[in-house]
Amino acid sequence: MTDHSATRLQQGLGIEIPRWYITFLDDIPSELKTTRNSPTEPAQVPADDRLFLNAERIIHVNVDLWSDHETPWMADGRPWPAHYLVIGEDGGGNFAVIDLANDERIWWYDHDAGEGTLREIAPNISTYAQDLIAEFQRDHDAEVLKIAMRQERQERKRVDRQGKLRRGGPTG
Repeated sequence: MTDHSATRLQQGLGIEIPRWYITFLDDIPSELKTTRNSPTEPAQVPADDRLFLNAERIIHVNVDLWSDHETPWMADGRPWPAHYLVIGEDGGGNFAVIDLANDERIWWYDHDAGEGTLREIAPNISTYAQDLIAEFQRDHDAEVLKIAMRQERQERKRVDRQGKLRRGGPTG
């Protein structure tokens, strides 16, 4: 993110953004935004939506939440608090959040675990980013292993069928 984008972010939200968050957005780890091929899905980046890397996306999501005074986001029925800044989401109504009135911790808002439930998921944005990179790599490695195991099973079955054919046995 450039200084221009940081200014756009602060103007678009109408709030002061913590310097540590701007600093992170200015120097996003390349592993977080590098497109990688997936063995089964279209190419993607580790950040995906779990960590927004675009000022316009951050503005859009937060302005929508802050302007929604109808939905009882918090357990006590309150709307989305103006001091919670969504910095990512899972696509299912759960958010990665920073508390602008607090410190650098990253929180997870889970709409299923009691409306308004926030739990700490990382002590800071750098740890959260590294966790996302590691999770992406684990998921990728697990998918590669699953594919390799499936191919191995298919090859064993093929070899077994060929052996039965050579011995003149049934192939079923």
